[in-house]
This record gives sequence, structure tokens and C-alpha cells, in this order.
Amino acid sequence: MTASPTPSREAILAALGRVAVPGGGDLVSRDLVRALVVDHGAVRFVIEAESPEAARALEPARIAAERAVAGLPGVEKVAVAMTAHGPAPRQAAGGPAGR
Repeated sequence: MTASPTPSREAILAALGRVAVPGGGDLVSRDLVRALVVDHGAVRFVIEAESPEAARALEPARIAAERAVAGLPGVEKVAVAMTAHGPAPRQAAGGPAGR
């Protein structure tokens, strides 16, 4: 039994660079990929969105990214997480909400 070659970070980033995102560009050119880990045939990474709304819009790109990486030689398992870091919710000035 011959082991599959471990996928390179470069090959993975090249595949992610072909995944288009809303508003133009791709996951790599827009600097949305974080925490890329290649552990033999297992690949894990995070797509970091600007806000919860952006994360919802990026969901099709997350699915496409998972498929693109899964299709690379040597990839046996892919885990993609989506995070969104938006500003803290603001309360109305002058007192508690609902006033």
C-alpha cells in the first residue's frame, strides 16, 4: 500500500485562490484564510469574515473551498470553520434599550 503524498500549503492556497468571494477577489487575495493546518492527509483552516452578515454571504465560498481542497491529491479530510468578528452590539444612547 502506497501512502498518498501530503498536500503542500502552496497547493492548498492555490486552490483557495480560485474560490471567488462576493464583492470580487478570492479567499486568498482578500486575506480571509486563517489557521491553515496540514496534518498528513487532514487539512483544517478558518475563513474569517468581517461580520456575521459577511459570514452568511461567504457560506457558498466556504462550501466551494471545502470541495476545492478535498479534490487535491493526498487530501483525505477537510475541516473548514467560519468565524465573524463584528463590532459589539450598540445600545441606544441615553439608557437601556426599549426606553
